[in-house]
Order: sequence, then structure tokens, then C-alpha cells
Amino acid sequence: MEKSYNIHALLSLIFGIVGFFVLGIVFGPLAIWQSNEFNTDFAADNTERGKDMALAGKVLGWIVTGICGLAIVCVILIYMFALAFA
Repeated sequence: MEKSYNIHALLSLIFGIVGFFVLGIVFGPLAIWQSNEFNTDFAADNTERGKDMALAGKVLGWIVTGICGLAIVCVILIYMFALAFA
């Protein structure tokens, strides 16, 4: 019988991809969290597949979170400079 994919691994990848297009500051951390949930399940029970999907979701989650964090910092700095020179 073929092993099934773990739901946490699948959700991690989906959240990581969706985060690039919509609400990355929300979906990025969700992708990281789901990947960590997969790692917890995988350590306890090695009967499901999805390790690569979970890793890809975690990487995408960190990238999206980093990009959104930088964007927020840039917006705050632009706003501060605009107020300082207005």
C-alpha cells in the first residue's frame, strides 16, 4: 500500500504559495507553523509522505515572511521621512 501525504505538509506548501500572492504576512507564518507540525508528526509516526513538501512550504514561508517584514519596515521608514521633511 502506498503511503499517503500528510495534511500538514500539504497545507504548508499551499500556504507558502498563496502567501506570495495574498496576505503574505499571515500565510508565511502559517506555512512555517504547518511545516513544524509535520515535523512533529513525522518524528512520532513515519507512515506518511510529504517531507519535501513540508520543507518547500517552510522555505517559502520564511521567504514570504521576510519580504513582508522588509516591506513593512520600508513603509514605516518612508512615512517617517515624509513626516520629517513635510
